[in-house]
Amino acid sequence: MSFIEDDGNRPYSNIGFKKGKQKCLVCGRIENWHCRVREDELLGLCKYVPNDDANTDSFGRYIHKIDKGIDNNSLQSPVKDYEVSEGEDEKLGAAYLNNIYQRFLEGLGLNSKHRENLLGRGLSAKTIETNKYKTVTPYWARYSQIADLVSDFDLEGVPGFYVDGTEWCVHMAFPGFYIPYRDVDGNIVALQIRKDGIKMDDNRYVWLSSADKEKGTSSGAPLHFVNPEVVRQSNEIYLTEGALKADIIAANKDVGLIATAGVSAVTPKKVSQAIYESFPDIERIVVAYDMDWETNPNVKSALVRLLDELKDSVVKVYVAVWGESLGKGLDDVLINEAYREDSVKYIPVEYFLKAENGTGGDEPPPPVETETDDEENEDFVYRWDEFSKLNFSNTNRVIFGLVRGNVGLVVAPTNIGKTTYCLNLALSATARREFSPMLNKEHSVKRVLYVDGEATKAELQADIKKMLNAFDEKERDSVSENLFLVCDEELDYAPLDLVNPVHIGKIQDAALKSSADLIIIDTLAALMDVTDENDNAVVKMEVMKPLRILAKKANAAVLLLHHSGKYYEGAPQGINRGRGASTIPALARAVFNLERDDSGDKRVLLSCSKAKGEIFKKTLLELNPESRWFSVRGTAQDTDESNSYQQILDYVCKEGREVKRAEILSKFESKELSRATIDRILERAAKNRDLEQPSHGRYKCSNTHHNPQEMALDE
Repeated sequence: MSFIEDDGNRPYSNIGFKKGKQKCLVCGRIENWHCRVREDELLGLCKYVPNDDANTDSFGRYIHKIDKGIDNNSLQSPVKDYEVSEGEDEKLGAAYLNNIYQRFLEGLGLNSKHRENLLGRGLSAKTIETNKYKTVTPYWARYSQIADLVSDFDLEGVPGFYVDGTEWCVHMAFPGFYIPYRDVDGNIVALQIRKDGIKMDDNRYVWLSSADKEKGTSSGAPLHFVNPEVVRQSNEIYLTEGALKADIIAANKDVGLIATAGVSAVTPKKVSQAIYESFPDIERIVVAYDMDWETNPNVKSALVRLLDELKDSVVKVYVAVWGESLGKGLDDVLINEAYREDSVKYIPVEYFLKAENGTGGDEPPPPVETETDDEENEDFVYRWDEFSKLNFSNTNRVIFGLVRGNVGLVVAPTNIGKTTYCLNLALSATARREFSPMLNKEHSVKRVLYVDGEATKAELQADIKKMLNAFDEKERDSVSENLFLVCDEELDYAPLDLVNPVHIGKIQDAALKSSADLIIIDTLAALMDVTDENDNAVVKMEVMKPLRILAKKANAAVLLLHHSGKYYEGAPQGINRGRGASTIPALARAVFNLERDDSGDKRVLLSCSKAKGEIFKKTLLELNPESRWFSVRGTAQDTDESNSYQQILDYVCKEGREVKRAEILSKFESKELSRATIDRILERAAKNRDLEQPSHGRYKCSNTHHNPQEMALDE
């Protein structure tokens, strides 16, 4: 069988095609709308297998002309047969549902009573038309109003439609008006009815559904998305109850929203997943449930469950509250004549839950953020006489260069030993050992959370066991109690990715539970799936900002391991030696560099190109492969070659001109310093950009060269 592409005219509807579930002659699946077979079996519409030029019909199905060949019995399906279990409800795709519901609503009107109701709720005539609110037609019209749909669509499995005897009809003709529910792409995926004249105990809102009806299906309880483009621009989203309420809020406030059909209509996990999957850059979530949570225990319980699910992420979460005199819901508040910008307060989720659980004690409420940028916020703006009297805790250095809330960076080439060095640091800290120059008795780190994205569990275990051979029993016991590990993990069947707010929220939770003082992330490339590592704005949003939030919320220092770029390997000057965007070191509080040393294969130089208010001497380290420990072999200034390196640099820079190699040899060549060593120093200085080489055999001071101590003070 061969599949021949269509000419692109797309003249196809569902007319003339077989009804019900049929085996697709293109992909082999059994489908009732994703794939269709024409009665003569010479044309197939398939959702899964593209034709050569990707021509599709109006529903996105690929158009295939089918050449059966001579032997009709020799047809083979290109893919494995797919069976739908008997009796299984099959809810159709969003685009297909949207086409049906759009056509259905276009055939309906909106009576004056419902129009006045919507106008009185703060919606404009244009918004009412755009949102497609329509009056439910009488029960007797349940057949006629969908007659045109039946001719163009297969309605089997579409919520709200079913077969009554031999005819298709629409279900639930309650007096009221339809409210469309839309997905994140704007497709109408369900319809809700707001009923007229209900009794006290009746539900005001019901779904257009046809569960348990012949060829019908349940609507489910989909989420409703409003203004997703606003969410992507502001990185802020509001959560509320009901599509109509969300539409009204959006019409009166420039925000994007997700609405549930009710406080308990969907699980909190489904809501959080929808937020993070649809808006991965989200920074702030505002939960704006109706204020009846204050008097209705069921609503309050549902609100607390949602907040418990959201609070563990690095995203800021707030609860919107207001006085009951302004209205029950935020939609009522926004159209109340007494509404002002400061009428709504935003309570941080941590304090809200603490207060509602009765554990708030006599503590005053925390600073509450408002949405006004024009007036001074006394909660974060201080006069000096107030600021000078504040007491700050946890100001001791956790390790060199970092206090709690700081993010530091370790940059090194591949296979130089940065993981080994940082494991040495973690084990020393948790065993209460000094580990010069990063850790001494003045530093406060005791507990470490090490997040390894490169090694397997077996590799990490073997490495740590070998390192622990250097410790006595008391030190090993201390490590057992104070070292916490995350290695080679997956969440929801996906590798750990700290760009994902849910994943980094789990790390934050682990850090808080372990009371970690230091969190080591090994490495950026392995644990953070960055959209574009060379884009400063992307890296700031996806890497550095989440890590800084993690450090602050966990009250710990974060040390991020990062690979150096090939361009910068061997260049100690400047802080941007890491791969990718320059904002990584720019937003780090301290930047440490590991580079190979010429004096031995197992030797490396540890330097600090950025540390606020501290001077770090470049240190020569040597790795013992048997014990897996680095030991100090002195500062770089203590080695003969390093001293000579600095002396030669000082001489050339002091001359202030191009200096010939012969002049340098004449001044420095001796029994202690051979010609070969001098040439190696000159080659290294040129590679490091401490010296420039305008022509062969001539050297001059580089514009980027600084005295190491001056550079530290400049930072």
